[in-house]
Amino acid sequence: MAIKTFKRYELKYILNTDQYKAVTEGIAPYVDADEYCIGGKTYSLFNIYYDTQDYSLIRHSVSKPPFKEKLRLRSYYENPDSNDKVFIELKKKADGCVNKRRVKMTYADALDFLETGQFIKNGNYMHDMVANEIQHFLKTYTVEPKALIAYNRAAYFLKSDNKIRITFDTDVRGGPFKNGYAGTVPLLDDGLFLMEIKVSDHIPLPIVKILSENKVYRRGFSKYGTYYTNYIFLPKGNKQNAGVY
Repeated sequence: MAIKTFKRYELKYILNTDQYKAVTEGIAPYVDADEYCIGGKTYSLFNIYYDTQDYSLIRHSVSKPPFKEKLRLRSYYENPDSNDKVFIELKKKADGCVNKRRVKMTYADALDFLETGQFIKNGNYMHDMVANEIQHFLKTYTVEPKALIAYNRAAYFLKSDNKIRITFDTDVRGGPFKNGYAGTVPLLDDGLFLMEIKVSDHIPLPIVKILSENKVYRRGFSKYGTYYTNYIFLPKGNKQNAGVY
């Protein structure tokens, strides 16, 4: 089981097609493509969000509190086999700063961990620490798979600082877990792109200039929050974006 931890700010923007074209062309000299963007193509991400029976975690999140947390199972496969590698991610946000911890394991082991709250310790300090933190979350909240969120992503790293990451998500869609990904609905209008800049400190000046020249401004957007707000909480036809992480 491998682990990763992230502590950063995740700044979000909604771009139209013209802005997307201008921004991607503008940042091209400053970035390298993510290892998953083979041949410059996007890749797909599939997420199962875990929540309480009455959606208390996302209800708390969309109320914009100073602290919130989410738990999800992330895969690069729409229908992973039992031995495919997936991630369990515990995402916390406090005063605008995101702290994400994740463990990598087989799909079968991940489902077992999320269902039983039990994992096999391997003696690696970081592995056991992150898994224990997820285990504590599972003991604190009685959760179940509630929503599926999927999208296509193009991702880049800044050449001068590979800790700065810029992503563009399209075909963002969500739906109830019980219906599978075939039952998802669009969470962004056609022709719109969700851009995220993930930094630990500040956005480099060349990138700031590109955004300013194209009138691209920060805007809160939560994929799971938008799905919950539009399709669980609000009556049909009265939709809005959830301005949270």
